[in-house]
Amino acid sequence: GGQWTSGGDGGSSVGSQPGGFQPSGYQPYDVRLTKSLEHAESRDNFSLKVERAYSVDPVSGETKRVGEGHSNYVVFTPDELISMKGKIHTHNHPRGVSLSVTDVALAATYGFAEIRAIGADFTGTRWLYRAFPTPGKSWPTPETVKSAFKELRTTALQRFGPRVRSGEMSVEQADFEHYHFLNER
Repeated sequence: GGQWTSGGDGGSSVGSQPGGFQPSGYQPYDVRLTKSLEHAESRDNFSLKVERAYSVDPVSGETKRVGEGHSNYVVFTPDELISMKGKIHTHNHPRGVSLSVTDVALAATYGFAEIRAIGADFTGTRWLYRAFPTPGKSWPTPETVKSAFKELRTTALQRFGPRVRSGEMSVEQADFEHYHFLNER
């Protein structure tokens, strides 16, 4: 089966940097593609209260807004999903959480080159989350993705539940840390 690589790169809130941020460990693409991603992940799109999604061609850098955004999801037409094969899909997460199981399963199902989400945690720190097939491999099946997330969710709930009940961690912080924990695995 396929494998995927994912991770969150933390970045500080941006002052005057145009179009976005450069988190630690970020490996930039060529100039044209980098500019396309910066535009799609700009502060204007990042600060929305609904999700907004873009499909970016990794060769030409052409950017197209896709889907209809809602507070915590985007609805795509079948044609939009088919057109995203081999493209980089990027979107904002207004709640600041990392990639969801649905995000990664969708990328695996439709063969995205990469899936990205941007958001801010409870402290205001901006994060960029990325997942893509391991170089030389294909995406795992959506069922494999869902199974892996289910196992990790159980571990995360056992890890953070007691900290919330004891008052050591707020529900908001636990929510962010829970999704961050899932994405790091």
